[in-house]
This record gives sequence, structure tokens and C-alpha cells, in this order.
Amino acid sequence: MEISGVLIILCVFGTLLLQAALPIRRVSIVIIGAVLSTVTVVLTGRSTLHNVYGSIPWDVLLILIGLGLYTSILARSNVFGVAAAKATNITRGIAWMVLVAFSSIMFFVSAFVNNITAICLMLPVFLVVLQSLGISQGYLGLFMALILTATNLGGAASPIGDFPAILLISDRDAQMTFGKYLLSAAPACTVIMTLVIAAYLLVYVRRHRIASSALSRSVSLTVSRLLYRNVSIGWNILIPGTLIFSVMVLLWAFAPHDWNMSPDLVCLAGVASLMGFTHFVRSPRGFARDELPFVERIVRKETDIESALFLGGLFFMVAAAESTGILKAIGDKLLALSSEPLLCISVLLVMTGLSTAVFSAGPAMGAMLPIAKQLAPLYPDGSVYIGLALSVCAGSSFFLTAATSGPLTQTIIERFNLATCNGEPGRFGFWTFLPYGVLSFSIIQLSALLWVFLQLVKGGVL
Repeated sequence: MEISGVLIILCVFGTLLLQAALPIRRVSIVIIGAVLSTVTVVLTGRSTLHNVYGSIPWDVLLILIGLGLYTSILARSNVFGVAAAKATNITRGIAWMVLVAFSSIMFFVSAFVNNITAICLMLPVFLVVLQSLGISQGYLGLFMALILTATNLGGAASPIGDFPAILLISDRDAQMTFGKYLLSAAPACTVIMTLVIAAYLLVYVRRHRIASSALSRSVSLTVSRLLYRNVSIGWNILIPGTLIFSVMVLLWAFAPHDWNMSPDLVCLAGVASLMGFTHFVRSPRGFARDELPFVERIVRKETDIESALFLGGLFFMVAAAESTGILKAIGDKLLALSSEPLLCISVLLVMTGLSTAVFSAGPAMGAMLPIAKQLAPLYPDGSVYIGLALSVCAGSSFFLTAATSGPLTQTIIERFNLATCNGEPGRFGFWTFLPYGVLSFSIIQLSALLWVFLQLVKGGVL
């Protein structure tokens, strides 16, 4: 490889490592790295700026921004908080039931909203309940690790739950439709989530069981009721929001190709419809009232530009890396193993899982997708891409820094000042998460490999 190619790879690789090590500064780091790598590509004549622009999936960025706005508006219906309060009543404050119920809620919510939004919506409610239960430090670590894993799996279960899935259904070369992804990934992720919950319950029974008293359970239920005693679901937002979203899903899944209803166009039309409708809805209770309609405040102040800038920077770096030929070279090496199809795809999935653990989901998916496209024609329809998404999910569950919402979760817990039953401050950090991360990674990665193996057998490849 020429010196210019080496410089580009060093720039990209160094940027990815630095953003993983300093997640609080990841946006500025990635933007700087994207500019440096793009300038190097252009100045060395490897590509033109126009070609780099053309390789960026702008539709993915539009979908991310649009879905973020949609979720922010729908959250003003209070449905997520009320659902958490209802779940607390169902569990009756019993610790193992709280684990199952709250992780299941996070799995479901994360299938429809991005992981960071899901954590912001649900975690404060969960922490209030945990505080009233009188939990131990061990239980807190177990609970939060399961919540983060459930968030990652929920995001992978749906084509709109998180960035890797959105990138897949938006990539025209991948030919992964909304319906095809949903029918394959949702059942797989649901089964894996069941396995993960069972494993965590086993750890709970053996190491972190809480012998909660009737009094502590009563307190947790009372706190939950008081927290939402004056909160009601805003049906005037929830009903139209749900109807519009249902239409969006139907169009994503079943709209004929000659309608030209691309995923980004459907998303933008749906968001515009909800925004137009909610301009005539009064500000929900508990939301700041001023001269601006509440939807206008959301658009001005809650548009998720941070994610768009971060992922946009990653796309520029992936384009720079592709110009060196290194991604194609890796794909060619894997193609050389095509006589051993199971070994070939297993290497790709494990590489994806481990690179996600180090660099996080966005960079890993962006780098591995071009390689997966080279292998996809050799395997049953869509199996490579679903395996790729599951492996990204596995890697996201390995380290706290690999999970999109991991650092945010740690920050929220620190600010909440949660106290354990011993009166000590509740702690949740990298080392607390690590043993559970290894457990989650192992279950999800092995499940991804098993799923692909079954697809190869079913498709007659093996």
C-alpha cells in the first residue's frame, strides 16, 4: 500500500480508537477525523470530494433525524412513563419480576425508538422504583447490565430501532427490505432476549438475590403510584401518532416499488404529518408553556443533530477507508474461504462483534457492510446481513463504552444519587458492567452464529 493509503488508514483507525476512549468528546473527534481523512483522500488524488459526497447515505441521516423528532413528539403523550408505572404494579415490587418486566419493556421500546432516547425516557422511572426497593450494589449492576443488553437487542429487532438496521434497509445494494428484515430479525432477537433474561435470572438467584420485605415492596408500589398519580396518557397525541406510525410501517413493508416510496420519503412524510397535526394540540401537562407551540419547541431544541453529525463523520471516514482498497482486500480474503461457507461467514461475524466492542456500533457497521456485500451473493437471501446486525448487537453489549447508550446510562445514575440498602452510593461503571458484558456478548454472538448455521442448512448451502 502507498504512503498515502497508510496515512488514511492511520487517521481513520486512530480516530475510531480515540472516540471509543473518550466518548464524551466523540462527536468533535469524529468530525475532525472525517475532515482530515477526506482532505488526505482528495489531496493524494485517490478520490474527489464529489465522489466522497456521492458515497454518503444521506437518506440514513434523514431517517435518523426524522425518527428522533417523531419519538420526541410521541413521548409527550406520557405513554412510556405510565407503562413503567403499570409494570411496577404488576411486579408487586418483587425483585426478580422487576428484572423481567423492566428489561422486557426496554426491549419493546427500543424496537421503535433509538437507544439513547429509550434510556432517557425510561431510566429515570426505573431508578425511582429501584431506590424504593432497597437494592444492593450487586443487584444494581445486574439490573443495569440487563437493561442495556435489552436496549441493544430491541434496537436490532426492528428495522427502525437503531442505526445498523436503518443503514441496512436504506442501502439499495443490500436489497434488505423492511419486511424481510423484520420477519428475520424480530423472532431471532426475541429468542435471544429470552435466553439473556434466563441467564441473568440464574445469576440473580445464585449471587444477588434480594430478600425484600413486604414493607419495601409496599413502599415501591406507593412511590410508583404517587409518581404518576396526576399523569394521564395524552390520547390526543398518542392516537394520531400511532395511526400515522402504523401507516408508515405498512408503506415501508408493502409499498410497491413503482410507487417510489423510499424509506426516507415515508419517514419524512410521516413526521411532517404528525408535526402538522400536533400544531393544533395544546401543550401536554408538565411541558413548558410559552408563546411557542410545544411541537415547535421540540423541532428547535430537540432535533438530534448530534447523532447526524457523528454518523455523517463516520460515513466520510468509511469512504476514505474504501478509497485505499483495504475493505475490498479484506472482503477478497474472506471470499477465498468461500469453499468453507460456514467458516467464511463465522470469521466475518466474529470480526464484526469484536470490532463493535472496540469501536462501537456505528463505525463497525459502516466498515463491515461493504465487506458483507461481497459475501452476500454466496449465501441464502439476507442471512449475511441479519447475522451482521446480530453481531453488531453482540459487540455493543460487550463493553460499556461500546453501547450507544452506555456512557449516558452511567451519567444518569451518577446524577440520580441512587443509594443502596447499605446507604452507600450506587455505582455503575466500566468494570461493574464488564462481567455481564462478557456474558451478554457470548450469548448473542453464539446465537448469531447458530442462526446463520441454521439458515445455511435451510438454504442447502451446507
